[in-house]
Amino acid sequence: MADLEHGDSFYSRISRVDASTPTERALAQYFIDRFPQLAFDKLDDVCQAAHTSTASVLRYIRKLGYKDFRAFSQELRAEVAENFDSPADRRVKHDGVSGASSMFRQRVNAAMTNLQDMSSLVTDDDFATVVDLVRDSTRTLYLVNSAGDASLIMYFYAMAHYHRDNMVLIPTLALRGSELVGADERSVMLVSAFDRSSFAARAALELMRERGATSVLLTNRASSPLLPYADHTIVIPSVLQGRMSSRVGFLVFFEALAAAMENEQSTARSQAIRAVDDELGLYISPTTATNSGFFESGGLASLLPTHGSKSSSTGKSGGVSHGYSRSSARSGTLGASHHLK
Repeated sequence: MADLEHGDSFYSRISRVDASTPTERALAQYFIDRFPQLAFDKLDDVCQAAHTSTASVLRYIRKLGYKDFRAFSQELRAEVAENFDSPADRRVKHDGVSGASSMFRQRVNAAMTNLQDMSSLVTDDDFATVVDLVRDSTRTLYLVNSAGDASLIMYFYAMAHYHRDNMVLIPTLALRGSELVGADERSVMLVSAFDRSSFAARAALELMRERGATSVLLTNRASSPLLPYADHTIVIPSVLQGRMSSRVGFLVFFEALAAAMENEQSTARSQAIRAVDDELGLYISPTTATNSGFFESGGLASLLPTHGSKSSSTGKSGGVSHGYSRSSARSGTLGASHHLK
């Protein structure tokens, strides 16, 4: 079983308590498989489905720290309400234009609080464990998103390409056997599950476990139903403001993860990627094709005057201003003028 220790949640209780008998082990597995629907089941239904007696179920529930079955159900329902809500469930007051005018500042403050919470909850050791797993290019890295965070995992996929190859990006809506046919005990799967958890993501994690692979789950839900199926879990807190939860914690975590993947091959890979970009002509940029020796001579920095040099025109405000005209764009010139005090 994966490490499920996350506060005093349902999963953490099961993880802490030693299931010492076959009946208790069977109940523990049944509870894990049945959650979150377990919160709404009746005692008789649980006993019948788990093929055990009422006394055994009640004894195990008390061992988990719940007073009785009623308390068990009430606490689980509260946990489900906190961890399985969606934008459709959230009631948001519409403040009109006056409320909208302050939304930017509110979001910035909420993001700062979110990042402070994440900094205190995600330990350096946990982060280092994930880095060691994802930076090893000898192990195939499978990247899977669970629900509404496809853009985040795609962003990380793009950044990670500057540091390694041998990666497979699998949006769960496009999950197919052909994507996972090569998974083995050397493989690593990183699953990003923001707010909601999909059956496809759970199936992918289960397959990885059967293959002996290593899996990492990133989630903002302390009671995500994917927790029991991952070998390593990072809970990234999110701030709920309005109808949507903030993804800023996930964004920063992915950027930190990509930065930590820097290795001796990163520079060569970055240069190779830029060479292909230039060959394909994908981006508007000053290239060696039209500016002989441009990058070798210092790139954009070579266009700026050095300290102590004088410009042909000066501006009252000082600093540097850049003008760009349609005519200069058509002629292929940069069209930048420098005004130094």
